[in-house]
Formats: sequence, structure tokens, C-alpha cells
Amino acid sequence: MKIFFKKPKKKKILILDRQSCFFIKHFLKKNIFGILDVRYESINIYVLFYTFFYVLFNFKLYNQLKNLKHLYIINYISLVSPRTIISTIDNNFFFYRIKKFFPSLKVIIIQNGIREDSFFRKLSEYKKKFQLHVDYFFAFNGAFSKKYKKNIKGNFIAIGNVRNNNFIFKKKKYKHILFISQSRTNLLSRIKIKKNIFYYPEFFIFNILKKISKKNKIKLVLLSKQKKNKIFYNYFKFDNIVFSNDKKYKEKNRYKIINDSILVVFLSSTFGYEAFSRGIKVVCLPFYSKKKRLETQIQYLSFGYPYKIPLKGPFWTNSLLKNAIEKKINLILKMKNSTWLKIYEKYKFLMPFDSGNVKIKKIINKTLK
Repeated sequence: MKIFFKKPKKKKILILDRQSCFFIKHFLKKNIFGILDVRYESINIYVLFYTFFYVLFNFKLYNQLKNLKHLYIINYISLVSPRTIISTIDNNFFFYRIKKFFPSLKVIIIQNGIREDSFFRKLSEYKKKFQLHVDYFFAFNGAFSKKYKKNIKGNFIAIGNVRNNNFIFKKKKYKHILFISQSRTNLLSRIKIKKNIFYYPEFFIFNILKKISKKNKIKLVLLSKQKKNKIFYNYFKFDNIVFSNDKKYKEKNRYKIINDSILVVFLSSTFGYEAFSRGIKVVCLPFYSKKKRLETQIQYLSFGYPYKIPLKGPFWTNSLLKNAIEKKINLILKMKNSTWLKIYEKYKFLMPFDSGNVKIKKIINKTLK
């Protein structure tokens, strides 16, 4: 944890949470924005003491918040006096209350991940206690916009994923089939793969892909968030694994791997929908079914969630049958680009692509005038 003693400098823009800076650096000058750490990466002693004294002499505001950390955030914002606040931490409900304390401040929140129904139930409960308001909310798509809009007042704009929008590649070098793994834990040393509800679907699909790639003489690559370890290699018995947590694979390089794919196969990963938003051929296999036909089956999010879409379609299927999965993958793999483009145009609402985040830039500039 870094410790600062000086009063924070006034800035036109204040970024809430250091993790929200991943896209800002691409189009904002450093001297125009400041960062407020809310995960204890740093703490400002000046603001901290200011907050303690504030509690002593202005207990009314603290009584409204009933949280010292929230008061610290409010005081930090007050001292910096920004025109605009930006955050990609859409699951911090307190950020939706900031507008109440600073009515003239422009608050921009950007969706950073797929949120399930349980998240929106909690948000709905939170809304019963407090007024939630932002100026602009940038969501993955129209369906997510509607779910947030039920609980939060503001202008909602569907722009896809800002991380994905940041990276523009002039050329596509079709090199490989890509399988996106969602495995994250190191439980493999303690479990039997085929009895684990999370790992088995990936194991099942990946073996199908190995067969298809070998037959078509196309390189197969596995993209994983799992930490690099021998157990993972032994699990898949495969060498072409890209670990997205590996420092040598910068964020741009990971998107380049997606961009250069002949075909991307995934279960319910955001990365998969981002690949689709770029017009890349994809196959989604969410293993979603009301009836558990496999003892090992996990209920992944249905395709296109939160849109209500049939369980089977042009480039997705919930089938657990090996032959059906092979047929779907081969169909998309060998499909003409002109045919795929028509399918893409029909379903691109699932994850729009705002190349270079033009819409966000326009709104930010508007709030600064």
C-alpha cells in the first residue's frame, strides 16, 4: 500500500478504482485525470484525517452514509473537484449514489463483466434503500441496458466491451482455431476431472476440437485464465496453451490471438462474445439444459443471456451429443465468409463493437465542456 500525505490535486476527471484505468490510458492525457484507489492500493493521509474531523464536526453526512470508507470517497471527490467521474466497477453499488452528493458532477459507469440474475436481485434490494443515479451508463448490449435501467436512473448506451473496443487491428492473419477456457482454480490435483461439473464440459469439447484440428491440419490454441502449472498441461495434454495471466502476453496480444483466429469456440465466456463482435466465426456451446442429462453437467448461462434466445441456433447449441457438437463446429469452420457475414449482421446486437470507443470519447468530451 502506498501512502500519500499531500492534499490531492484538482483534476477535471477522477477515475474511481485503479482497475478502471485500463482503457483511459488509450485516449486521455495523463495530466487531465486523477485516480481514487478504493481497494487500498494507496491511501491519502490528508483525506483520511479530513474525514475523521468531518465526522466530528459534521455528523449529519456520516449518519447518511454510515460508512467511513464511503465518507472518505465523498471527501476525496470534494477535494479534487472533478467535472466528471468515470468507473468500470459497475458492481460497486455505492458509486450509483455519488450523484446525489454532487448533483452537478457527471457520473459515467461502464459495464465490465457479465452480471447474472443474482447480481440484479441484489441491486434491486439496494435500490429500495437508496436513490441510484448516473449520467451515462455504457452497457454490453441492449438487454443489459434494460436490466440496469430498472434500478438506476440515467442515459444507457450499448457499446459492447470497452477493452475489446480499444484494440483495432488492420489485418487478420487466420492462423488457428481458438478454444477459450474459463477454468481458474488449481483444484485439479484434488479432483477427478470427469466428475467435476466445471472441468468436464471443457475436457469434453476440447477433445472434439483436437480431433477436428488434426483432421483439417489447423493449429489449435487454448486461451486460459488459469495460472500456468504442470497440472493444467497434464489435464489437457496439450502444448499450445496461452495463459492470459502470463506477463509476456499483454492485453493487446491476447486480443491479437482472438483476432487471428479462423474459429473461436467457447462455453459462455465474455471473450467469446467479443470475438463475435469483431465478425470472427464463433461457436458457442453453453451446455445449458433444464434437464441434467449428464451427472457432471454444469448449468452455464444460456446463449445470449440476458436476451431470451432459443437454445439452438446458427452458431450455438445446448446439445450434449458429441455428433451434434462436431457437426456444428465443422459447419461454421467450413462456412463461406459471405454466409457468415449475413449471420453476424443478424446477431451483432449480442455484443456491439464500438471501434476505438468513439461513443465514450464523445460523451467524455461533452461532459468537460
